[in-house]
Amino acid sequence: ILKAVSNRDFNRNDDVSVPQHVRRCEPLLRLFCGGILLPLLKDPMKYASLDYHLPKSREMMDKDTSIQTNMSAIAGFLEQMLENTLDKKQKILTGALKQLKPELLKYLFNQADIHDDIDIELVMSSFLAHYDRSRRPIMMASADLMKLSNLIKTQITKLRMRENDAVDKACQGIPEWTEEKILACERTEGANVVHNINVNPRFLLTEMAIAMCGVSKTFMPEPLSGPNSSEGFIETFAGSDTEGSPDKVLEALMRQLDPIRSNNFKDLKAEFEELRQKEKQKLPPNYDLMNSLAKGTSMIDELINLETSPDDLIQFMTRSLVDRSLYFQYLDQFDRKLAKLQDEKEQYMTNLKHWKREMEDAVKASLNIQPIPIQKFKNVAFYANGLYLTGVEKRLKERRDVGGADPAAMREIGCSYMPIETYTVKKLMTIGVITEIHPPFSAMQKQMKITVKVTTGGGVDLIVSVAEGKHQTQIKTVSVSEEKLVEMKRAEKAEKVDLRNPDEDPFLTCIGSSFVSLVTKLKNKTG
Repeated sequence: ILKAVSNRDFNRNDDVSVPQHVRRCEPLLRLFCGGILLPLLKDPMKYASLDYHLPKSREMMDKDTSIQTNMSAIAGFLEQMLENTLDKKQKILTGALKQLKPELLKYLFNQADIHDDIDIELVMSSFLAHYDRSRRPIMMASADLMKLSNLIKTQITKLRMRENDAVDKACQGIPEWTEEKILACERTEGANVVHNINVNPRFLLTEMAIAMCGVSKTFMPEPLSGPNSSEGFIETFAGSDTEGSPDKVLEALMRQLDPIRSNNFKDLKAEFEELRQKEKQKLPPNYDLMNSLAKGTSMIDELINLETSPDDLIQFMTRSLVDRSLYFQYLDQFDRKLAKLQDEKEQYMTNLKHWKREMEDAVKASLNIQPIPIQKFKNVAFYANGLYLTGVEKRLKERRDVGGADPAAMREIGCSYMPIETYTVKKLMTIGVITEIHPPFSAMQKQMKITVKVTTGGGVDLIVSVAEGKHQTQIKTVSVSEEKLVEMKRAEKAEKVDLRNPDEDPFLTCIGSSFVSLVTKLKNKTG
């Protein structure tokens, strides 16, 4: 805030003695008084109310009417202070002004002298949200949602960030609600229900195209970002674009030298030449420094020809130092926030291991569960369809009747469930999973079958065989990793993907989303 205010030039018409470093806060003083103090002082009865959570202040003002009169007088004094129209003959008021104004400016200076790190906080909060699995629904009543959609549609020209804006597109399908409909929703019993809006902040798990929005200053899915977006989320240093200019060259040179004694360009040129001669006599001399000193001498001549003053050069160097210092603070804050992010990540990974153990214990317990026999329920049909666990007994009994192994016993001896299913290529093409078998295997695709087997690592193996009468010959196995499945899941809905083993030509082409859907159904199949 102070940096923005300092860049403005404004008139100071008063003769109040105020320290120079807080004088630049006078625009903030006008904003503070005009936007906060004066509205409160001019209309205290409006704000001293239950609507503004100040009911006790209202009671106090009702008992003592002089409070409102005094507040009105203070408001008038502040207005005269801002407009510099206070009668100098009123010694008491001018004396109060000399004490009050410097104190207000000092207060505002301390309030504004903070580093703006809101951009960093937004970025870090977006990352931290991915290590939090808890839901935080936004609850809004129907009438409030109707008012909100009307507000968005009214201000859509200001909210729209790009040509094909997602918010604008969503609002086109929402009608504009009349006051009568909103009022009817509020007054009709059962109509003004509360809606839970669940926002998914963990979009990095599903979105591939991420951009740093140039409007909101945080990263988000690229289709939702505004103009001037970028891929990186750390701002680059915007240094001077006058590379090779005299002031830039001299600044770089002076960083290599001891403190300079000269106070004008003529003496500085002579000092550079003296330093160059001294460096020339050294064994061995620093030729880079000698060249820099010679170049600095020529740059001084250029500054003299441009009638540049030493103060201009010093001011440029000062701005450069301040800009680098601010950027260092920016990077330092990022570094500290990244350390916190790493701590959150480690804690999240620890929690995941704990949750995984709990899930395994729950699965183990469910396999050993002894449910109440269904026939003992009075309403058998109702409970058989309504409770999942009532079906466990029936399924376990069916397994044992056909000689199938008990799931709990299988886990005890270290066996794991690995879903497997065999399909003909013709069926996979019919349901839209496979689009092509590549040569030379395409010649055998009429007799070809593909067995999809889920692996312990989360991926799948495609075991390809050819049937000739009663005989089957396995001709190939294609492994698809879990990472590849995740990549296919994030792809466009109709995007085609080639499946192959490393360093081999593609075996088949499939629709990525359909293939992942097939594998997901297979994994969820309990047999």
